[in-house]
Amino acid sequence: MSLRAAELLKLLARAKLTLLDVGAARECPARTVNDRDVGVLIRIELAESLAECDDELVAEGVQFLGAVQRQRYDGSIDRVFDKLSHGVFLLKRVPYDTTMRRRPTYTDHDGFRMPKGFPVAGFVSSLTYQARAADVLISTYPKCGTTWMQNIVWLILNRGEPLAVTTKMTDVIPHLEEVGRAFVEALPEPRVIKTHLPFGLCPRHPEMKVIYVTRNPFDCAVSFYHHTRGFPRHYDFSEGTFDDYFECFVAGEVDFGDYFDNIGSWLDEIDAPNCLFLTYEQMKADPRAAVVAVGEFLGPQLGAAVGDDAALDRIVAHSSFDAMRKDQLRWASKRPDDMPEFVRKGVIGDWANHFSSAQVRRMLARLADSPHAARLRALWPEIIQGAESFAAAGSDPRHSTQ
Repeated sequence: MSLRAAELLKLLARAKLTLLDVGAARECPARTVNDRDVGVLIRIELAESLAECDDELVAEGVQFLGAVQRQRYDGSIDRVFDKLSHGVFLLKRVPYDTTMRRRPTYTDHDGFRMPKGFPVAGFVSSLTYQARAADVLISTYPKCGTTWMQNIVWLILNRGEPLAVTTKMTDVIPHLEEVGRAFVEALPEPRVIKTHLPFGLCPRHPEMKVIYVTRNPFDCAVSFYHHTRGFPRHYDFSEGTFDDYFECFVAGEVDFGDYFDNIGSWLDEIDAPNCLFLTYEQMKADPRAAVVAVGEFLGPQLGAAVGDDAALDRIVAHSSFDAMRKDQLRWASKRPDDMPEFVRKGVIGDWANHFSSAQVRRMLARLADSPHAARLRALWPEIIQGAESFAAAGSDPRHSTQ
């Protein structure tokens, strides 16, 4: 059954159902749509995007996925769908599934999402922390190499001696917006601090040292998904799928805000003399060079260990993926046995095992919309070209690794 695009949109408008991102991709994921009388979730698969097919639009399948509101509307399904006339009769022909699209739960701090359980007081007080000249700030968007960089800095400061299995990284290099101002102020100098805050909310001092690490958005999204479902008490998302999580990530509706906003807030600052900018991909390509770069940036006193070959060998060894997979309670709290480990794969390109071509196109569209698009493309030219080829080929892998 074919409908002109304009006719389909009129039908949707007449039923007061809002279909978002209809022109973005072949598959429009289930979205919340509301009428004054009823709220439902629907899935509509389009043969082509509106942008490519403004003359005729083929609705291949439409599926009722369940009620949004608390009470069930099973008896009202036909009435609601009848508003769409006979034009989309496939609504009645496709069996429905009562599964609703899941979302992680967060704590909202005045519009800033954080994991459930992170204290509001800690977040609020973190915004008043006064940085000192001796401070070292490790800033990242989540899942871009944060713990890896914390471990590297710890190892450099301790001449390659690994963190004891009885010690937690958060005790020695704390997460500012989780523990709050008082905890950080009680640390001995030089204080090494972790943050996921955008530049505008970060503590600043012209002499402090700032290390910013970023990662391509595709792998970041996949890693963040596995992180989120692996901590049920923080997110209540253990049953969530990558498709569920992708909708939140691409909309910037995840903890610590939007990926593109975060990196964009830092790109104008990373050329400052007190800032070191690295990508996860650079660090993977040449870990030893990354360690040396960090040590040299920290200076002759804090970074002296990288000038000693034996100490440098220890630092590189103990910051390797294989080493960090051991004794993982140093890095994070215990995860359920049926979840991936906190240090999971540590590879580049795992996104291709999770993304559909439609999702790749939508992520590329977010990148293209960024005012820093040219600079972002320059950071990962091969990855972005690969993503464009993936999208053009219409690849839709089975999500067997989720």
